[in-house]
Amino acid sequence: MSSSQPRLESQIAELQQQHADLQAAHSELQKKNAALETELAALKQLHSMSIHPDEDGDDDDNADSLDDDFVSCRSSPSSVASDDVTPPPPPTTPTHHGPPMKAPVRDPGLVSLAVSLEIATGNTQTSQELLLHASDCPTISQFCDRLATSASGAADMVESTFYPPNSPPGRVPDLSRVSIKLEEDGYIAEFMITPTRLNASSPFPDLQYRAWYYRNIIKGRGDKAEYTVDVKMTI
Repeated sequence: MSSSQPRLESQIAELQQQHADLQAAHSELQKKNAALETELAALKQLHSMSIHPDEDGDDDDNADSLDDDFVSCRSSPSSVASDDVTPPPPPTTPTHHGPPMKAPVRDPGLVSLAVSLEIATGNTQTSQELLLHASDCPTISQFCDRLATSASGAADMVESTFYPPNSPPGRVPDLSRVSIKLEEDGYIAEFMITPTRLNASSPFPDLQYRAWYYRNIIKGRGDKAEYTVDVKMTI
């Protein structure tokens, strides 16, 4: 016997096995195709009956009958095998995010401003401590007014510095000889308003003060009840 004879027989047996596998796969595909055709025919029948309902008007009975037929068709042994069908993913429940939490708004009447007033006149320096209600000082103009009326001893000097004879009308304070250091509650240590002239053409210091007042007094980022304000005045 030739040495190639066993190898040929092995190849023939392998080809025969492959042929048998292909026949089995073909038979399975035919079964699935028949099941799909049955399901398609049932769906077409349902569609036709829904477009042309019976004339006797018994819609509810027809609907129940159609539902039973459809369920029977879907659950029959000739339907597509569940192993070959990928089930749809389960519906996802949307995550509802609530509105962002807002910082609480508090009453400015519960907050105080501990003012340290330092007045430099030539080589002389005087200082005094005052406690003002934050509710009386929502703007820099109102803060200067309250400081001028509350200062002891040097009230006239403070008044004339904030409101010199040539100051514009409307009680707009002159800050050209005043620096104000406001305690910042939160991210930075302090908030500085450098000497400048506050008038209609230069409202920036007042905008700075209003922003500081809002984020510290109104919003209360650190929930402090007292803020330190250092005022230095050069006369």
